Amino acid sequence: MRQEKSDRGFYFLLHDTYADEPVKDQRLASESSCASYPALWIGEHFHLNEQEVRRLRDHLNLWLNTGRLCRRASRAAPPTGETP
Repeated sequence: MRQEKSDRGFYFLLHDTYADEPVKDQRLASESSCASYPALWIGEHFHLNEQEVRRLRDHLNLWLNTGRLCRRASRAAPPTGETP
């Protein structure tokens, strides 16, 4: 994984793709130029606001600590997956 800076001054993270993929690297995340609120692009299609980035961070931290992306759902857990 490496970081680069766009011509417009925004940082982004790239990751090498597998050898059989047609493109050399994939953009993992990039700073957004959205002026109305702080946001990140995750991959090529997901524009997350600050709250959504925090939720993603919580899931990634859980995975780092436990090897699981989400806690096992209990019957009382909300169906929306608001918490990891």
